[in-house]
Amino acid sequence: MFEGVPSTLVMAVNDQFIGVVGAYWVDKNTNWLETGIVTYNSEYWNGGYGSEAYSIWIDYLFEKTTLHRLGMSTWSGNERMMRVAEKLGMQLKWAFYVVSGNYKR
Repeated sequence: MFEGVPSTLVMAVNDQFIGVVGAYWVDKNTNWLETGIVTYNSEYWNGGYGSEAYSIWIDYLFEKTTLHRLGMSTWSGNERMMRVAEKLGMQLKWAFYVVSGNYKR
Protein backbone atom coordinates (compact mmCIF):
# COMPACT_ATOMS: atom_id res chain seq x y z
CA MET A 1 0.00 0.00 0.00
CA PHE A 2 1.98 2.99 1.30
CA GLU A 3 5.38 2.51 2.88
CA GLY A 4 5.01 2.14 6.63
CA VAL A 5 1.20 1.89 6.44
CA PRO A 6 -0.27 -1.56 7.13
CA SER A 7 -3.11 -2.84 4.95
CA THR A 8 -4.86 -4.50 7.90
CA LEU A 9 -5.13 -3.92 11.64
CA VAL A 10 -6.61 -6.20 14.28
CA MET A 11 -9.55 -5.08 16.41
CA ALA A 12 -9.34 -6.29 19.99
CA VAL A 13 -11.26 -5.68 23.21
CA ASN A 14 -9.56 -6.63 26.47
CA ASP A 15 -6.93 -8.52 24.46
CA GLN A 16 -9.65 -10.59 22.71
CA PHE A 17 -9.62 -10.59 18.89
CA ILE A 18 -12.99 -9.40 17.55
CA GLY A 19 -12.27 -8.37 13.96
CA VAL A 20 -10.16 -6.37 11.51
CA VAL A 21 -10.08 -3.10 9.60
CA GLY A 22 -8.37 -3.09 6.25
CA ALA A 23 -7.71 -1.41 2.93
CA TYR A 24 -6.70 -2.46 -0.57
CA TRP A 25 -6.11 -0.81 -3.91
CA VAL A 26 -8.91 -0.97 -6.44
CA ASP A 27 -6.93 1.24 -8.82
CA LYS A 28 -3.61 2.75 -7.82
CA ASN A 29 -3.58 4.97 -10.94
CA THR A 30 -6.69 6.83 -9.78
CA ASN A 31 -5.88 6.62 -6.05
CA TRP A 32 -8.94 4.45 -5.44
CA LEU A 33 -8.31 2.80 -2.08
CA GLU A 34 -11.14 0.66 -0.76
CA THR A 35 -11.54 0.30 3.01
CA GLY A 36 -13.52 -2.04 5.18
CA ILE A 37 -14.20 -3.59 8.52
CA VAL A 38 -15.27 -7.01 9.73
CA THR A 39 -16.39 -7.71 13.28
CA TYR A 40 -16.32 -11.50 13.54
CA ASN A 41 -17.50 -11.83 17.10
CA SER A 42 -21.27 -11.08 17.09
CA GLU A 43 -21.16 -10.29 20.81
CA TYR A 44 -19.56 -6.99 19.76
CA TRP A 45 -22.09 -6.04 17.09
CA ASN A 46 -24.19 -2.92 17.81
CA GLY A 47 -21.91 -1.83 20.64
CA GLY A 48 -20.09 0.96 18.80
CA TYR A 49 -16.85 -1.01 18.52
CA GLY A 50 -16.94 -1.17 14.74
CA SER A 51 -17.79 2.51 14.38
CA GLU A 52 -14.96 3.50 16.67
CA ALA A 53 -12.40 1.21 15.03
CA TYR A 54 -13.41 2.25 11.51
CA SER A 55 -13.30 5.94 12.44
CA ILE A 56 -9.79 5.56 13.87
CA TRP A 57 -8.74 3.60 10.75
CA ILE A 58 -10.08 6.24 8.34
CA ASP A 59 -8.42 9.06 10.31
CA TYR A 60 -5.15 7.10 10.36
CA LEU A 61 -5.21 6.53 6.58
CA PHE A 62 -5.82 10.22 5.87
CA GLU A 63 -3.07 11.22 8.31
CA LYS A 64 -0.44 8.76 7.03
CA THR A 65 -1.10 8.92 3.27
CA THR A 66 -1.53 11.53 0.55
CA LEU A 67 -5.06 10.34 -0.25
CA HIS A 68 -7.95 12.79 -0.25
CA ARG A 69 -10.77 10.23 -0.60
CA LEU A 70 -11.38 6.63 0.47
CA GLY A 71 -13.97 4.12 -0.68
CA MET A 72 -16.14 1.59 1.10
CA SER A 73 -18.44 -0.93 -0.57
CA THR A 74 -21.15 -2.95 1.09
CA TRP A 75 -24.24 -4.93 0.26
CA SER A 76 -27.40 -2.80 0.35
CA GLY A 77 -28.85 -5.12 3.00
CA ASN A 78 -25.97 -4.45 5.39
CA GLU A 79 -27.76 -1.72 7.31
CA ARG A 80 -25.20 -1.63 10.14
CA MET A 81 -22.33 -0.90 7.74
CA MET A 82 -24.36 1.74 5.92
CA ARG A 83 -25.07 3.44 9.27
CA VAL A 84 -21.37 3.36 10.17
CA ALA A 85 -20.48 4.94 6.82
CA GLU A 86 -23.09 7.66 7.22
CA LYS A 87 -22.03 8.32 10.81
CA LEU A 88 -18.46 8.91 9.58
CA GLY A 89 -19.62 11.38 6.93
CA MET A 90 -19.33 9.08 3.92
CA GLN A 91 -21.69 9.75 1.04
CA LEU A 92 -23.34 7.26 -1.31
CA LYS A 93 -21.78 7.85 -4.72
CA TRP A 94 -22.50 4.73 -6.75
CA ALA A 95 -24.95 1.90 -6.89
CA PHE A 96 -24.16 -1.37 -8.62
CA TYR A 97 -26.80 -3.65 -10.03
CA VAL A 98 -25.93 -7.33 -10.02
CA VAL A 99 -27.76 -10.31 -11.39
CA SER A 100 -27.02 -13.86 -10.40
CA GLY A 101 -28.46 -17.28 -11.04
CA ASN A 102 -30.17 -18.14 -14.31
CA TYR A 103 -30.78 -14.70 -15.78
CA LYS A 104 -33.02 -14.67 -18.86
CA ARG A 105 -34.15 -11.72 -20.96
